[in-house]
Amino acid sequence: MDKLVVEPTAISQWQTLVKEAATTSKCHLDDELESYLVFLLMRNADKPDMTNSVLALEYLQGLLTEGTQRAEQLREVGDKCLLYSGLFPEHAYQKQVRIHYFIEIGQASYQQTSETLKRGYAQMYQRLSEYFVMLMDVLQTIRDMGREYCLDALTLHELSSECGSLRARNILDSEHNILSVNFRDHRKNA
Repeated sequence: MDKLVVEPTAISQWQTLVKEAATTSKCHLDDELESYLVFLLMRNADKPDMTNSVLALEYLQGLLTEGTQRAEQLREVGDKCLLYSGLFPEHAYQKQVRIHYFIEIGQASYQQTSETLKRGYAQMYQRLSEYFVMLMDVLQTIRDMGREYCLDALTLHELSSECGSLRARNILDSEHNILSVNFRDHRKNA
């Protein structure tokens, strides 16, 4: 992010940020996915205690409930997993798990939410499960705007090879190209 853009409303500011991150990370978000991310960020901007969650336990508790309460609890777990994997990936290191842990629980939570609802928003939650990694890529891009990447090469490789993260693949490819050019320049000068 090269310049500060001030929009007239909080929604439009979040929307501008999400759009810019999606463009930077080369992720195409349709209106539904973009809106979901915008409102997810707005809903959770003032919830610092979210990091105290034990997501696997919350996921299991959600599975044991029924009806709309089940859908709500599982949606919340999916949302937290998306935020952790996208904005707080270092949280995985602190909990001594891989980011893939958050991705799997998040995808399963959204999938279960979809199956619980069966109609209405069911299709949207199915799409959130399917596009989870792409949405994570957009959130990681927001996190990294204006600074170095927050993930190490091993984690980027994991996200690229095991999770299908295009952002991680692009970063690894660009780093590989830089190393190749530096190595060739070094050999020329030797």
